[in-house]
Amino acid sequence: MKFLEKININSESKIYLTGAIFSVIALFLVTGIIFLVLIAGKLDIVMTQPADETYTYFIMIMDRIIAFITIFIILPLTCYQIFAKNKSQVDTTVSMISVGIVLILLVAFFGGEYYFLKKYRTGDLNYSKMFCSKTIETRAFDRIITTQGDTPPVTCQTRPEKK
Repeated sequence: MKFLEKININSESKIYLTGAIFSVIALFLVTGIIFLVLIAGKLDIVMTQPADETYTYFIMIMDRIIAFITIFIILPLTCYQIFAKNKSQVDTTVSMISVGIVLILLVAFFGGEYYFLKKYRTGDLNYSKMFCSKTIETRAFDRIITTQGDTPPVTCQTRPEKK
């Protein structure tokens, strides 16, 4: 990236900024493609489900992608940036921004998981065909709910007809 050559920063900061920019682009592209591919096979289900169930499904997909990008791209780049030698003032600022990015991604991940857990626990997903098969999250949520003394909800029930 040519504009990074004009700024007085070390090579670690240049690598971090380039990697972070490409990670954000990848996050949007991969999320869009995966969501469309997964929804394409379930379009008949999506059209008959309430919008908040589709939104929860989207949050589940986003959380997995955010976790993958954070663990395998952003976290190694951030560690590489933070432990770099010969830092200028701009490099220190980039290091602080990198820590902020990791914190934002962690908050987004746990916020999404909490939203999913809340919907799952209250039974809002009981009638959703999108959550018929158990996922990694629902298995973990079942354990959390069981250890708290409650009974996990049963998903994929038949929705009662409206009168």
